[in-house]
Amino acid sequence: MLNRSSFSSLRFSLAIATLAGGLAVARPALAQEGGGAGEPAVPTELTAEEKQAKAIELFKAGQADLDGENFEDAISKFQQAFELFPDPGLQVKIGEAYQRDGTASLDYDKLRNAVAAYKKYVELVPEGETTDAVNGRIAQLEESIAAEDQRIKRVADEETQAKLDAELAQKEKEKKEREALLAHKQMQVVLTGGVLAGADQQISGILRMSGGALLSWEHFALEGRVGIDGFLRVDADQGTQARSFTLIDVGARWGANYGYVGPFVSGGGSFGVFTGKPRERKLTQDADSCGGGDCAFDVDQNIVGRLAFGYGFKASGKSTVALRIEAQTWWLSVDPEQGIGKPPAADIAKPQLSTALMVGLEFMRWM
Repeated sequence: MLNRSSFSSLRFSLAIATLAGGLAVARPALAQEGGGAGEPAVPTELTAEEKQAKAIELFKAGQADLDGENFEDAISKFQQAFELFPDPGLQVKIGEAYQRDGTASLDYDKLRNAVAAYKKYVELVPEGETTDAVNGRIAQLEESIAAEDQRIKRVADEETQAKLDAELAQKEKEKKEREALLAHKQMQVVLTGGVLAGADQQISGILRMSGGALLSWEHFALEGRVGIDGFLRVDADQGTQARSFTLIDVGARWGANYGYVGPFVSGGGSFGVFTGKPRERKLTQDADSCGGGDCAFDVDQNIVGRLAFGYGFKASGKSTVALRIEAQTWWLSVDPEQGIGKPPAADIAKPQLSTALMVGLEFMRWM
């Protein structure tokens, strides 16, 4: 870098040394210029000597600002001095102020201004020791500026590429979402199974296991399943102890969300048959079927109407587990072939009704 001793060889520094004495003598004479006694002084343009004197003052003030790192003020004063007295050395001082300011603030625009000032000096003074030093400084700055330009370009390219990648990723995401939405609206086969437990109005315990499939269209599905129900009477003197095979269970459901994640409602009906022994229903103090007393009879078949509310939880990308609460009404048929000691089937009031409340889990798997 150029230091202060290198600037002592500049023309401007030599001009200060040779003109300082002459300017001191010239100033009193300059003060007396103008009209006669009582007449106002006629303003005139600055003479060459006055411009040099003003330039020297600005140079000294600018140097003081530069020493105090008041770079903007220093640059302004050096530029004003150059306009008054275009000594090439002032361009070096302007370049030095820009370079120091740009280096301190990492402002490459100021470093570019420094290069411009140094090149102005080389243009004015094409040869010389100082010119060689200034050219060296220009080369160093241009190398740094070029490296910064490359870094900015690389960062810009990386940002552009990252932006393009993000746009492509967003488009791909939107494409997959559109495809998924289209697939959701198309019919899909869903395997389903469940376990429910509950009780009827006579406190008969009921356990149901079922399995089947759904034909699903996003929020809506048709249901079909088969199952088995087991009945266990807590009080052996009342109710039904039997098992029933559900031969067909059909219905429909609607869910707030695809996959029946969240709330959904389901309704339908089923037909089943009781098998084995016992499959007995007991009535107490029943006037219609038992003449006011107690009686028992076998049940044969059943039709069930159901209404269920559920809430599904996403288990995986294609699976949902739901908590299900189901209300049921049973229409029980009476076995026409009643055993000895039982009332004839024709004497039993129909229909025989039973209601139940069931709670359990349902599992759904999309194919």
